[in-house]
Amino acid sequence: MKGFNQVEFAQYIDSKKENGTDIDNWTFDDLQAVVYEFQAYYGAPIYQEPPVAAEPIHDPNAYTDYQNPDQPIESPESQPAGVSQQEEKKEGGEQPEQQQIHSRLRSKTPKQHLKTKRCEEQQTELNFKRVDIEVSESEVKEGGIFSASYPIYKVSTTFAGKLLEVRRKDADFLFLRKHLLRGFPHLIIPPCPNHQPKLMADKIKKREKYYTRFLQAIVRCEELKTSRFLFTFLSEQDVKLFQKVQKDAERLKDQIKNRPFEELVTFSGAAKVIVQPGSGSERFNKMLNETTENYQTLYREAINCAKTLHEQAMGFSASFHSMKRLMDQMAEQQKRINCHSQVQVFENISKVMSSTGVFVKNLGEVMNKGFAEHLKYNLHEADTFRDLFSHRENLAQQQAKLERALQDKKEKLLKLRDPTKWGASREDLAEMIRMREDLFKDRELAFDYMLPKETQDIEQKRYELNFFSNQCWDEIRRVSKDNGMLLTEHFKDYAMLHCTQISSNASSWEELLNFLLTACEKERENEKKLIEGGVQPVQVMMQQMMRQEDALVAGDGGSGASRENA
Repeated sequence: MKGFNQVEFAQYIDSKKENGTDIDNWTFDDLQAVVYEFQAYYGAPIYQEPPVAAEPIHDPNAYTDYQNPDQPIESPESQPAGVSQQEEKKEGGEQPEQQQIHSRLRSKTPKQHLKTKRCEEQQTELNFKRVDIEVSESEVKEGGIFSASYPIYKVSTTFAGKLLEVRRKDADFLFLRKHLLRGFPHLIIPPCPNHQPKLMADKIKKREKYYTRFLQAIVRCEELKTSRFLFTFLSEQDVKLFQKVQKDAERLKDQIKNRPFEELVTFSGAAKVIVQPGSGSERFNKMLNETTENYQTLYREAINCAKTLHEQAMGFSASFHSMKRLMDQMAEQQKRINCHSQVQVFENISKVMSSTGVFVKNLGEVMNKGFAEHLKYNLHEADTFRDLFSHRENLAQQQAKLERALQDKKEKLLKLRDPTKWGASREDLAEMIRMREDLFKDRELAFDYMLPKETQDIEQKRYELNFFSNQCWDEIRRVSKDNGMLLTEHFKDYAMLHCTQISSNASSWEELLNFLLTACEKERENEKKLIEGGVQPVQVMMQQMMRQEDALVAGDGGSGASRENA
């Protein structure tokens, strides 16, 4: 891919799939998708320093009409023959001198990217490898006289044929998230529980699943895998040494949080600092809060709906089991009168009621665990979106405050009418003094010359704000795409489980149907044999007996006329 490091791409696809560099392991669609992900979600091509142009020598007579200040200034002699500086005119006459300078100042092209640290430069043993993490085998450590009991979890990490196993407390997971928030303010850090769980087996088991998802989400992001503390968290078995690393990280938290922008880690080492008008990033940042609220509302409603279905399924399951008990009782009743045909019917229906009751209960569990419990993590992710959004909003507020302060300062300088106090360079100052009266008449032009150092700092802050605006858009898409893959895998497993349950329940109903069909077929065969032998079927005999009873009651001698008339 043009503009991208091929070795870096090979490492990336190898981290996505075992033997990922072998092209035979990929379908065309999968390979196309991973290329798109590499390009779209991890920034621009590798940052390259722009060529440094030779410092131009200022000459008052040099040609400056719409001249890019980053390029050498061409002299009048370099113009085509017959074209002189005096002959360059616009409609209505020569361009005024102050407009020439104004055009020169305005012609600077905005930056597209700022340089940052690349993943490849900061990589740890975890980078560009498939990493699998599982939190399991939790234990409850008994507290002492002045401390309460607490759970401790086993964290198993496998990558590149290695296995790392450590024991961590709830506070350690929470500290890891806080540390990543400080070091990677431009990334969405997965959610992590911030309270101690109840010391109950089922509660601790849920916490294990939560922490597993937390760590797995971290190691699916190459930028986060560059964290040295993350690797220490997953690998350091000495508890005292790990606690020392924690204390060191806490002591340096302000230094980490306030480090320069160029110290941030991005995948390609290039931070996109321009927001295109009408782009997804621009539109998205206008509805950050609305998006987050809608995200939480939809997930909360889906979770509540799944819980309602679970409760109703438990009720239906209980009703099916009640029906089973009734069928068993009816079968026992028929046994007392030796009516074996009804006994068999009721016993088979009882089996189906039991099977269907279990099926409905399992369906409720699927709704509870497959939807409610699993989507609860996604619900908490909305708060992690706010972490990044809040950082971006704080930058926007600081930017607006700085721009207002600079604008007020320039207004005051303009009223003083003294260019020597504008903080301009010696070269610009000489030019400004010569153009003094013209500058005072053009407020916008005067502001362009004032306080160049402060103006440049404000521009740098604006670039940083644009970067975080782009990050809000890129990060929520990255996390959403990651969630899409997780949900696909999760619901695939539950769909397979549910299909197995449906098949089992369908088999029970099929057995009942086969029994009923067989019983009906036997009954028809018996009737046929009776008719062929000259013996009337039981139903015909019963009808004749009923007619005789009616005739006796009516006094017609048993002809059955009363029933027929009726």
